[in-house]
Amino acid sequence: LFGKPAGYYGAVEEQGRKTLHGHFLVWIAGQLPLHVVRERLMSEDSEFLRELTEYIESSLIGEFMTGSKEEVSARVPYAPDSEDRGIHTILVDDSNAPTDYVDPTLSLPEAPPPDFCDDPTSCRCENCLALLSWWERFKLTCDDILIRSNVHTCFEQKSKKDSGDPETTDAAKKEKVAKLHRTGKGCLNKDGVCTARFPRDIFMTSSVDLETGHLNIKK
Repeated sequence: LFGKPAGYYGAVEEQGRKTLHGHFLVWIAGQLPLHVVRERLMSEDSEFLRELTEYIESSLIGEFMTGSKEEVSARVPYAPDSEDRGIHTILVDDSNAPTDYVDPTLSLPEAPPPDFCDDPTSCRCENCLALLSWWERFKLTCDDILIRSNVHTCFEQKSKKDSGDPETTDAAKKEKVAKLHRTGKGCLNKDGVCTARFPRDIFMTSSVDLETGHLNIKK
């Protein structure tokens, strides 16, 4: 995905919720030292900026693959009014879901076809057509997972604990505890500011900040 690696380092994180995942650093062979990259970006080297931007945008994207957030949300069978169980929120009313629909957060993904030619984009044999069809389903599945599990919604943190005063009414007790996500974590602090730094800035095109040398990638 990123080029020929010169080295890598990874660590597994468990996160307290039994969700094992890895964090990796990858060094790419031939990569310029970061201070040189910054200097060339700030020198307004347009050719270098174009090539670096093309490389990064070919490796990752900060958007859905098959349409806008609204389009993906309208297509994915999802019951937002049902009990929120995190990424595993299951449909309560599945009357509008296709009969063959499978929630991708609750199932293994479809494997790609085992046989295809060296250039499936130009070849139109049966194997290559099957591969191209799989790629389209792959994109739809990725966006399905993203809309379910990778869209941030702000929740308040618990503001006050129950005082234990027997004179306090149930209604008053409820007012003292803010609405919490099912995991118990909230992102809004006492000033109503999201500690996860949302909403983030949106960039319609990639650009460089000439004051800092920071490269803002399209997202």
